[in-house]
Parts: sequence; C-alpha cells; structure tokens
Amino acid sequence: MLALGLKDEALQLANSAQSLIAQTGEEVSLSDLHRLHAALAKANGDNLAAEKHLHTALDVACKQGGKLLELRAAINLARLMQEQERTDEAIAILKPVSDSIAEGDCPDDQAKAKELLNVLTG
Repeated sequence: MLALGLKDEALQLANSAQSLIAQTGEEVSLSDLHRLHAALAKANGDNLAAEKHLHTALDVACKQGGKLLELRAAINLARLMQEQERTDEAIAILKPVSDSIAEGDCPDDQAKAKELLNVLTG
C-alpha cells in the first residue's frame, strides 16, 4: 500500500489490525504489524520510531519462533541502519538471523538477506 502512495489507507489497515489483535488476543501477525508501523513511520520521516518498531517486530518474531518473520524484520532493520551508515550494526543484526535459517528455507528472503550482507560487507 505504501508503495502505491496509500499512506492513509495503510495507517487505517494498521489500526484495524491492532484493534483486532487487542480483541482476539491472536498475535500471529503482530511482527508484520510492527513492520507496517515502521514503514509508516519511515514514510513520515521518523526513523527513530521506525527503528523502534523494527526492533519490536524482530523481538516478537523471535519469541514466536517465526524464522521468516524474524528474517524480514532483520532485513528491514539492517536496511534502515545501512541508510544511516551504521554498517557494523546492520551486519550484527542481519547475519545471525540469516545464518540461523537452513539452506533452502525462505529462499526469496534469504536471497535478499545475502544480497544486503554482500553490500554491507563490501
């Protein structure tokens, strides 16, 4: 939605999802919700809030044992850090998560992670 310039709609979706999670207690999509909030914050120029949401997304995914969601959050967080020229931190976030996923699992996301790590380690 954000890629299409639909920030208001994305925010409305995020708020609806947050309400649904609060009502049902079902938190399977909580990591993705934090990634969406991070993207919204970044689109509004608030990198500090974006980073906070991405750390939360990473923590939630880790606690839930969701390797794919953990990898996606780590990729997003590493990219944000890369933009801020925090290369060592980006590598420290992304490499252990990427290394913890078996070869062949999450192939598209693993490819993105490896490509980013190659850029970061230059």
